[in-house]
Amino acid sequence: MGIQNSWLAHKVIHYLTIHLFLTLASLPIIVAWGLPFSYLAPLGNFIFSPLLFIFLLLFSAKFYTFHTDLLPGFLKKQPRVGSGF
Repeated sequence: MGIQNSWLAHKVIHYLTIHLFLTLASLPIIVAWGLPFSYLAPLGNFIFSPLLFIFLLLFSAKFYTFHTDLLPGFLKKQPRVGSGF
């Protein structure tokens, strides 16, 4: 099992190809606006993109279920017993 047949290597190469394409497509805008360009941007995006995806997925699901009143009982505020009001 060489690196050519590795599932992880295939995913990493696919990610780097997409990131290179998006970077080259956005490079004229980045240069025109005077924004800095980092060589470590692909590494940072590779590490933090899954974490950001999970965070946005969980909290958008909570937001929409809260506003459609579909939250399970353990996430809703329970009334206090014996509060008097």
